[in-house]
Amino acid sequence: MSISRGVNMAKKSVAIAGVGFFMLIVSCQAATVDDDGLDNLPVVLSASRLRQSVYEAPAPVSVIDQRMIKSSGLRTIPELLRLVPGFLVGQLNGSTFSATNQGLADGYSRQMQVLIDGRSIYSPLFGGVNWADIPITLSDIERIEVVRGPNAASFGANSFLGVINIITREPGAEQGNHFEWIQGDEGVSEFTLRHAGGDGPMRYRTTVSQSSDNGFRDLYDSQRTGKANFRSELQIDSVNQLQFQAGYVGGVRGQQSIKGGATDGPRDRSINSAFAQMRWTQRNATDDEWWIQYFHDERSASEKIVFPLQPLTNAYTISYDMDTRRDDIELQRTIALSDDVRMTWGGQVRWDAARSMTYLGTNAWVPSSLERLFTNMEWRVFSRVSLNMGLMYERSSLAAANYSPRVAVNWEFVPHHSLRVSWGKAERTPTILEAKANSAFYWNGTLLKQNFSVPTTAKTELNETREFAYLGEMPDWHLSWEARGFSSKITGLLATADTPFPGQVNSLARQCSNGSGQCSLTFANADNVNLSGADYTFRWSPFDTTRLYFSGSDLWVDSTSTNHSSLILQSPSFTSSFLLDQTLPWGWQLGVGIYRVGAMKWAGGDYLPSYSKADIKLGYRFTLPEGNSAEVSWVTENASRPIADFWGYIKPSQISTLRLSVEF
Repeated sequence: MSISRGVNMAKKSVAIAGVGFFMLIVSCQAATVDDDGLDNLPVVLSASRLRQSVYEAPAPVSVIDQRMIKSSGLRTIPELLRLVPGFLVGQLNGSTFSATNQGLADGYSRQMQVLIDGRSIYSPLFGGVNWADIPITLSDIERIEVVRGPNAASFGANSFLGVINIITREPGAEQGNHFEWIQGDEGVSEFTLRHAGGDGPMRYRTTVSQSSDNGFRDLYDSQRTGKANFRSELQIDSVNQLQFQAGYVGGVRGQQSIKGGATDGPRDRSINSAFAQMRWTQRNATDDEWWIQYFHDERSASEKIVFPLQPLTNAYTISYDMDTRRDDIELQRTIALSDDVRMTWGGQVRWDAARSMTYLGTNAWVPSSLERLFTNMEWRVFSRVSLNMGLMYERSSLAAANYSPRVAVNWEFVPHHSLRVSWGKAERTPTILEAKANSAFYWNGTLLKQNFSVPTTAKTELNETREFAYLGEMPDWHLSWEARGFSSKITGLLATADTPFPGQVNSLARQCSNGSGQCSLTFANADNVNLSGADYTFRWSPFDTTRLYFSGSDLWVDSTSTNHSSLILQSPSFTSSFLLDQTLPWGWQLGVGIYRVGAMKWAGGDYLPSYSKADIKLGYRFTLPEGNSAEVSWVTENASRPIADFWGYIKPSQISTLRLSVEF
């Protein structure tokens, strides 16, 4: 599909949504709601580790707040990322998602840094995020800050295409109990119970939840998951605070692939994941604080698959069991050097390890380590001109040491209107799998097939990005927006390649592409991509009863790599999202989400024509005795029609759910 055709289709969908939006406003102008409007653009932490308005941040940041989460009706964190311009979300099966920014879409999304309250959750082995294993519920989230572009100057490795910073609700922000129950099509069943309490210097919050569903139709991918998390804050004195968090996720997920009409056999994957985190903060003033934190994170997965393998006469069993763990210590200092200069600096030490006989060829732990030093400075050169400079130094046991710098200038040329120009570099170190993969199948000491081997450790990937952005706000109109253009030169992208490996059973072995004999796969810095694009975001509240969010992106891709056609297809020419949050009379509320993606192909997935997805939520909020409140709502996901967003042969169903939430 051409770019112009895709853009025209996006405009058509927005126009249709706009007609319905106008009719809704006409019928609901008399309704009122207590709302703070959009007069103030959000303050964010994820761009430079400093508290900044988006006017002054050195990078583009999108904020998904609790109200947007509720009005969208979505049930998972990855699907919420559809609201962010340029983000792609694919669902591999009922419980497995992939999310990435600016194209380069693959099933592992190795170039995204994901944090929960400052704790990195990307997999040490694969580099992606196991979204179903996050030990929090949507109701625990205060907001999600998404940096749309490289941010290694602040958060280092994996911040290659963006940063997703999930910030949970503080225990002191609520008191009492929250109960939520969801029941719907395809076996969807969820319940959540949260309690927040404590008084004086000690506050805490604990949440437990249980969810299950049948997954996709005609695929063995049902899931049952239990979650629990705990967060406490102890205010020791006027400046010192001790925070502790812990969480656990356990469950069983069905696994099956039927691509091309063949099946690898249904089986279960058992998951156990847990973490503990402690942070000491001393806050003397808004711009005078330091903190130190430690966290431990571990995950185990057990999965076995049995299938016939020629020339063997018996079925062959492969164990996909794997374990990962992470220990991390981080220190950060924030200080105002003068009225015009603020800076933050710190360091981090991380120890990762993974073990898997199938992927790494050993049952022993395979370790990796990482050390970082970082600094970011904001200098208000003039009253309306600020300069941001950042630098990250990283040294990893898996790659050579590297530096990631960034420079940005923000100019508020008139009140409420600002321009930003920035330049930066980001590097991504290989994962344990990319550096030490050793995947082989043996039978009685005989090598049947060598899937992966890594004779030479790959180098880091490099992303150099330039951008120009315009941010504006019209307070009287309750309207704000951001529009930007960017250009990224990405070199040394890791891709699979042949490496000679003789000695395999010839009928099973991978043959080298040049016909020279038997090969296995390895990882090599083989691909280069030039990305150019534009994205935009609008937030408008024309009435106290109405909030409208609209975002979109257009992307142009070029590559000189051998597989340039595949790389170009991984980046759709356009994406767009539309969210309406409308308060209706007599306690009713309507949420409508429309999401569009241009034609594309996920790496490892199928080619997909352009598609649209629509979700609708209708809720009714009412008051219970003793001042408690409740909401009952009806949500229809994929209301337009089922879509294929990773595999072409399987589609999520249209799912309707009835939901009840109670605050007491």
